[in-house]
Amino acid sequence: MIRLVLLVASIAALAIGCAPSAPAKPNPAVPLSQGRLSGTPALAFDKRQVDLGTVAQDQQATQTFLAINLGGKPLKVGPVSVQVEQGCDAAEAFTKGTDDLNSDEAGLVFIKVGPHRKLGDHRLVLSVASNDATTPVTKLSLSFTVAESAPRSQAGPRLRVDKDVIDIGTVPNDWPLYEEYTLRNEGDAPLVLDSKLEARVEEGC
Repeated sequence: MIRLVLLVASIAALAIGCAPSAPAKPNPAVPLSQGRLSGTPALAFDKRQVDLGTVAQDQQATQTFLAINLGGKPLKVGPVSVQVEQGCDAAEAFTKGTDDLNSDEAGLVFIKVGPHRKLGDHRLVLSVASNDATTPVTKLSLSFTVAESAPRSQAGPRLRVDKDVIDIGTVPNDWPLYEEYTLRNEGDAPLVLDSKLEARVEEGC
C-alpha cells in the first residue's frame, strides 16, 4: 500500500478555493521497460483502483488518474463514463490534456464525487475509451465508505482537504504516480496558507 501524507505547515498567504492547476500534458518520465513501445498507441494508467477509506457525508473529492501513452503513435483518451456499482452517488468524470498524447506523454482523467446522499459503502467504475486498439475501453474504480459528517461548531476559517487517505494497492517500484488535492475554506472567515507545502515519506523510500 502506498500512503501519501500532505502536510500544511502554517497559515499565511494563499486564499483557498481551488487546487493548483495541473500542466496540460504532465510528463512522468515513464521508464520504457514498463511499457510496450510500438508503432501503435498504448494506454497505461498510474493506478487502476483507488480506495479513499472513510469520508464524511458532506465531503467533496476529486480523484485523479494519470493516463500515459507507452506506444509509438499519438494517443487519444476519452470520452469517460461513470457507472455506480454500489451506493447512490451522482459523479462527474472528465479529462484534461488527453488529446494527441505522443510517446511518454501523459494527460489526466478526473472523477468528482460528493456531497453524498447515502451512508455506507460506495463503488464507482469509470470506463475510459481510447484509440488503443488492444484495449479500447479501460476500467478504473473508486471505492469509499460514507459516514455521518461531524457537526461544524468552529468559528473563523476552516481548512478542508478533499481526501485524507489514498490506497492504490501495489504498483511497480519505478512507476510514476500523480495526485491532486483540493483545499477548501468551509469556515466563516478568510483563510490563507503558507506557500510552503511539505510531503513526508512515512514508509518506504
